[in-house]
Amino acid sequence: KGTCPVEWDFLENFYIKAYDLITPFMAEDKYVVLHDGFDLLHWKNFMQEPKYKNVIIDTHNYLNTMEYLDIDKSLEGHKQFIKDWFEKKFVEMTKYHKVICGEWCLNNVLTTKLYNEKKDLLEIEDEEKRKIYKEIAKAQLDVWEKGEGHFYWSYKLLIDSANDPDAKAKEPWDLDRCVNYGWYPL
Repeated sequence: KGTCPVEWDFLENFYIKAYDLITPFMAEDKYVVLHDGFDLLHWKNFMQEPKYKNVIIDTHNYLNTMEYLDIDKSLEGHKQFIKDWFEKKFVEMTKYHKVICGEWCLNNVLTTKLYNEKKDLLEIEDEEKRKIYKEIAKAQLDVWEKGEGHFYWSYKLLIDSANDPDAKAKEPWDLDRCVNYGWYPL
């Protein structure tokens, strides 16, 4: 049957119980990190100070989620999506809690989902790919810097470029490759 979302009541009760159990053993400079359940703004009024100290909300944001929306999928459309979708919610939430982006990557429909009419995956030129990735990285990093930080999906994936037909599509999930290819601004 697959997976389904965890119900809010269950998750909220779990977080409160977990917080109450672990915080007596934590140093005051340590934090409890709670995943947002893929609905960042749900947690606005949950576990607020002064009763609940040192709570960070962890959100995971992926551009490939925009594939399912009826929006402009150009480079400018991607950057607008980052601003309207990611930044708006991220900045709003920082008014209530500290926030981190616990997962993100450069994967996007511009560089990994370009097909011709025969449904063949098209290759785009390295310079064009570099430009797209750098601009998308900058737009996302500008958002994550408004919070407490971010974590890239994976430092290094073991990709078999010679035998894996999806190897190229996996590259933007690998921070090491993104840096080495000049896609991730340092």
